[in-house]
Amino acid sequence: MELSTTAKLLIVTFFSCFLSACTSYGVIENTEKLSVNELSLNTQRERARINENDATIILAFSGGGSRAAALSFGVLQALESIKLSDKKTLLDEVDSISAVSGGSITAAYYGLNGKRIFTEYRENFLYQDNESQIVRRASSLSHLSSNKGRSEAAIEYFDQQLFSGAQISQLTQGAGPNIILNSSDLGRGVRLSFTPEYFDLLCSDVSVFPVSRAVVASAAVPLLFNPIVVRNYQGCGQGVPGWLKRAKARLANDEEMSLVIKKLETLTDKNNRQYIHLVDGGITDNLGLRAIYETVELAGGAEALSSNRNKDYPEAAIVIVVDASTEPQHKMDTSLEEPSLSESINAVTDIQIHRYNAATLKLFESKLEEWAASISTTQNKVTPYFVKLRLQDLTDPEERAYFNSIPTSFTLQQDQVDKLINKGSQLLTDNHDFIRFIDKTWGSAKTSSTY
Repeated sequence: MELSTTAKLLIVTFFSCFLSACTSYGVIENTEKLSVNELSLNTQRERARINENDATIILAFSGGGSRAAALSFGVLQALESIKLSDKKTLLDEVDSISAVSGGSITAAYYGLNGKRIFTEYRENFLYQDNESQIVRRASSLSHLSSNKGRSEAAIEYFDQQLFSGAQISQLTQGAGPNIILNSSDLGRGVRLSFTPEYFDLLCSDVSVFPVSRAVVASAAVPLLFNPIVVRNYQGCGQGVPGWLKRAKARLANDEEMSLVIKKLETLTDKNNRQYIHLVDGGITDNLGLRAIYETVELAGGAEALSSNRNKDYPEAAIVIVVDASTEPQHKMDTSLEEPSLSESINAVTDIQIHRYNAATLKLFESKLEEWAASISTTQNKVTPYFVKLRLQDLTDPEERAYFNSIPTSFTLQQDQVDKLINKGSQLLTDNHDFIRFIDKTWGSAKTSSTY
């Protein structure tokens, strides 16, 4: 029987543990920052790109391995196909992309390469047997005899195949959107983004942090991959920053945000939290939406976050979430046989992710309406649009069953990749709320089939 690449990685994991008694050590590559300016979250966000258009456009890419990477790529392709003028497409108007796990790979590649993604990304990543490449590196004698974890093999592969030594600062250069890659702090169960405000809590300079390391941290499923470790430096002498203190006082009656703030405050405990272990961002935010929600709330709301704009508020604000989660058929549903350990773990994970996703979508939709109302005036009403693109919502039973059967893996068959890309594009262009947004904001926009 041919073993799956996931099974091979589990075997490598066992063999590696046998050789080294499961002792591996994180490789520290985050740089110390000796001083941190006392900046509020919204002041730091002045670095984010603000387009001179009539809408704020934010994308959120979920986790889900190459399935998520391909689906989100299809959405980028659809946005590029909508022509606003001879020289500009709707993709040019995107302000920010928040991404997690598999979606982070697409977001990072687009942030670094721009529209070259449409000619390079399939061959460089989506069509590749990425898992076998990682397994081969992780099972090499030199790697097994070292004290490096399996994640280091993935970092080496992604850096060579996709990111070529790029650093976080290069993600937001030029006219491209603000790219936010998200991981989870395993020690406290709170989201940690690769942005200046979060790394300032670590007295660390995120700008020189390797993109490949950030992407693997965002996708590092516990047990299969080792956590990515960052040093929590003491040198900046900051303590709890002013923006976090103000947020704590302002949000004291918000139970959910108070918990987030409490966990972020632990990063200033330099003696007891010397090393932060980062794992799969899907544990704390599988949709990439919590990063947007928490950023706005920590800044004091949409009005405070937008207070430094040099233009009027937009006429519309649209958030497009690309949810690649699936509901696969479990073998246990058709058998009296006791579920295997892996099947039980997958089932429990699916239950938690789907329930958390549902709660996140409900929370975010209400908050988006609240934020839009807070920056609306009698002269300019800001219209919010929340576009949810989900494989789970497919109505055709055969089509839904097909996409639910695509595994959460970094290696897919080429026809699976192509169908995911096409479905991502179709989900967007057929979405009723997206069509309303286009008609109201850019009624003259035209769709082309360049790709």
